Order: sequence, then structure tokens, then C-alpha cells
Amino acid sequence: MITLRLGQVPAHGRRRTSAWAQAGGRAAIAGSGPVNGYPYICPTLKSQSVYELSCRGSLFRFLQHHSNSVTCSEYFDDVVPGEYKNAAQCQDVQKLTYLDESFDICTSTEVFEHVPNDSLGFAEICRVLKSTGVFVFTVPIDLNNITIERATPLPQGGVHHLLPAEYHGDPLCKDNKILAYRNYGADILDRLLDSGFKRAEIRSPRNSIPWGYSRPIIVGYREDASNNWLNSDPLLLRFASQ
Repeated sequence: MITLRLGQVPAHGRRRTSAWAQAGGRAAIAGSGPVNGYPYICPTLKSQSVYELSCRGSLFRFLQHHSNSVTCSEYFDDVVPGEYKNAAQCQDVQKLTYLDESFDICTSTEVFEHVPNDSLGFAEICRVLKSTGVFVFTVPIDLNNITIERATPLPQGGVHHLLPAEYHGDPLCKDNKILAYRNYGADILDRLLDSGFKRAEIRSPRNSIPWGYSRPIIVGYREDASNNWLNSDPLLLRFASQ
């Protein structure tokens, strides 16, 4: 495994030449304002199938207008995965009902800190991505620390709290709040590699990306993409590859 921080460039670093990068992946992954980002991101998304882990919000609306197709889902604890509630399909990212290699791109914003077993979730995203697929997402993250597990699910149901419970707002959940199982750190890259991704990156948005977040963007590739970007790209904060 290779892990680098900004400013460290390996001797074998090569430029990314994939269609995703050439057609506009930089805008999607690195971020830009809506007006400046659209000319770069649209040519790629118009030919891509996307799975977004939410049926609401600005990112979903953006993808609806700028991708070839969007499949979306929500998680409801009272609905069987694959079934629908209020026109939204229920999916548990730990055991998705989709076929292998169904999507070109998977996206999520502020989801995986709420997944009881994120390793299962990352592995499932990797499974449903096509062989050249990419996972682009954000989570609250502290790049100066490692991931802190706050709670773990119990085999018989329920939750064992390792630290005082931390909740984030979510209008779809009871009491409009959802438990955070962990606070992510820079070792999220290793978690992605351990779940089947060949390369993982932490990237800095230029300003704010089209759907309004400015936190670091995490990217996972099913294939080793080390030949596809300049590893000295100033927006590349860290990367790891198998």
C-alpha cells in the first residue's frame, strides 16, 4: 500500500488519462462553483449512471439534471430493502439489493458516519460499481486524527456506546436525529482499501462544490487509478493504493 500526503510525489507518479478525468472528473471530485463547474462536469455525467444514497437535497437535484440516469434510495428501519415508502426506495447500504456492477458512479453526503458497519457498506458500494467505477462522497472528517468509533451495533440488536452518544439532524428519523457511529479520520483511506477499492483519495475542493459542501472529498476507485492523475496535483491531499 502507498500512502502520500500533499507534497510527497512518488517516482512512478503518472497522469490520469481516464475518460472520467478527461471529461470532467476534476470538477466533480475537486469541486468548483456551479457556474464554473458545470461545463466540466456535465460532459461526463451525461453518459454516466449514478447511484446516490439519498432522494433529496441539492446533490440529488444536481445529478437529476446533469447525469444520464440517477438511482436513489433512503433507509427506513420499518421497510424491507428494495421496497418503497412515499415513492422512495429503501436500501440498507450494508446489504444492497442491486446487481453487481450496476453503476458508473456512487455518491453520498454525510451518510457513512451513520452506518453501523461501514466496512460492509463500503464493500457493497464497491460491489455495485462497474469495474471502472468511482465512489465520490463526503463525511465529517478530521485529517489530523484517526477514526474514533463512538458506538457499535450489538449482535442481538441495539447499540453499545463507547462514547457519549452523538446525533446529527435527519428529518426522516425518529425525533429528527440519527446516531453517529464514528468520527472519521485520515485512515478512512485504509478502510476503503480493506473493503475492495484499489485506490482511495482525499481531495480538497477548490471553493465549494456544486451541491454546497466545502469539506474534503473522499474518492474510491474500483481499479488502480494511480496512472490517471498527477499525484502532485495540489488538490490531492492524500492517497492510498494497493
